[in-house]
This record gives sequence, C-alpha cells and structure tokens, in this order.
Amino acid sequence: MQMPLIGNKRICSMVNSMVKNRRIPHAILIEGEEGLGKSTLSRYIAKAALCDNENPPCDECKTCHLIDVGSHPDFQVVEPDGAQIKVAQIRELRVEAFLSPMSAGGRVFVISAAHTMNDSAQNAFLKVLEEPPANVTFILLAKSASLMLETIRSRCVIFSLSPVSFDEPDAISKVMALAGVTNAEAQTLLVSTDGNIGRAVNASKNETIFLSGVASNLLALAAAKDRLGILNCLQPYVKEKNKVTELIIELKSAIAREIKKKAMKEISSFTAEKLNFCYTELTNIQSKLDFNPSIPLVFCYIAAVLTA
Repeated sequence: MQMPLIGNKRICSMVNSMVKNRRIPHAILIEGEEGLGKSTLSRYIAKAALCDNENPPCDECKTCHLIDVGSHPDFQVVEPDGAQIKVAQIRELRVEAFLSPMSAGGRVFVISAAHTMNDSAQNAFLKVLEEPPANVTFILLAKSASLMLETIRSRCVIFSLSPVSFDEPDAISKVMALAGVTNAEAQTLLVSTDGNIGRAVNASKNETIFLSGVASNLLALAAAKDRLGILNCLQPYVKEKNKVTELIIELKSAIAREIKKKAMKEISSFTAEKLNFCYTELTNIQSKLDFNPSIPLVFCYIAAVLTA
C-alpha cells in the first residue's frame, strides 16, 4: 500500500522505515491542525501494525478493510465525550489495553483530539504509558503537542504535520478527486486554505469561502500583472453566470481590504490609485451584468482592469 499522506516527506520516510523494519513504537503523537492528515496517517500506521500480509499494510486483507470501516475488534478510536475526553474513558481504555488481542497480533488505540484530555485524564493515561502492555500501539492525535503534558510527550514519538505546497501535483489531484473540481479550482482552494487539503475540500462546499479564495488568487495574479493567469483563473466560470456576480463582490471585498491596509499604512502590492480604480471599474461591471453581457468579454475587461 502506498503511503496515503501527501507532502511531509520526512515524516513519510520515517513512518515507511519503521513499518518496513517492523519497529512501530508503542506511543505516537501526531500533531497538526484539522485537515492535514492526522487521521489518515494514524489509520495507515494501524494497518501496518495489524495487517495479515507479510508486507504490511496491504490495504486488501480483511484486517485492513475492517480498520477502514472502523469495526476491527483490535482497533479502537477514543473520541471526546462532549467537549472533552474524560478520565472515565481513559480508565476504560487502560483496562482494554491489557486484554489479549481478539484476532490480530496486537492492538491499536487511537485517541482522537487528545488535547481535549484534562490533566486528570492525561495523568490516568500516563499510567499505561509508563508500563505499556506488549504488542499495543497508542496513537494520539492533537492540535498541538504543547497542549499535552510533558510527561506524555517525552514517552511518544512525535510527528508534526505541515501544510502542502500549493502546486504539489498529488495535493491538487487529491482535492480534484474529493471535491469534484477542476485543476485550476483545486489550486485556488489550496491557496485559500494555506495548503490544507482537508480544509480545501470542505471549502469547496462553501461557495463564499471558495470564491473568496479565487478573489485572493486574482489579486496575486494582478500584482504580478499576469493577464493570462487571470483569464485562466476565470475560465471555469465562463458557463456559470450565476457565480459571476458573487465573484465580483468577493473581488471588490478583497480590494476593499487592500484599501484598508493602505489606510493603516500596512504593506500592499498596489497603489491607492490603482485600488480605487479597480474598485470603481468592478462596480461599473457589476451594474451592467443585468443586461446579460458576454461573460468572456466581461472577464477580458476584468483582466485588463486588474493589470492596468
């Protein structure tokens, strides 16, 4: 099975090495914001630890399939009960951890949102980390390792996930497949979410967030005076007239933010005159959309305005 995590090459190399050498540590802490692949990586490691194949993880055996659907008896995910993971849940996990595996050669426990454990719950978990049972792997998923007790961090191998590059081909392909968008749209989504694949996919379902990302991308292209790039960015919307008005509104909002930055004497890629010109011209374009103009011509004029 190919490593499903995109980017984070050093971490991928480390994980593949420990899987190949069958030296998966008993405690792993994966940190990073939502959408960077913590669950994806934890599931890959769980498959590697429990897979029946001689070259795990195969992603084809019954064990791998059951882990994917969350019903393998030796794979357990602990989720917050309300806002927190409570001490009672951790005490129950401790009991479970010392039971013999039901069908695999070991057991894997994933603690999702481990940072929501309060000190009592973390101290209860620490007891099982100090003398871990054989053939058991604990995988903690946390927003930040700094939110965990030092005594827990010191007993874990820590993987810190980072966003991907905006032009990472595998990331673009992943967003295209999961969000059902074009290559250009996928790149825009990755730019607008700072290279967070999970957030990019979710943003594709939120039209306002998505169009805001397109507007930001258009301004970046305008700063570079890349008229062709602007036209390529607008191309997916030629046949979607219902989105053109919203796109212009988002572009005007982005320009308004730049005008505010200039007023606050912050760094901007544009002069005040250029920003005011663009805002005025976009307002004029918006007022004429009710007359059903040719959208390709509208986009050509927008590109000319932005790069003037």
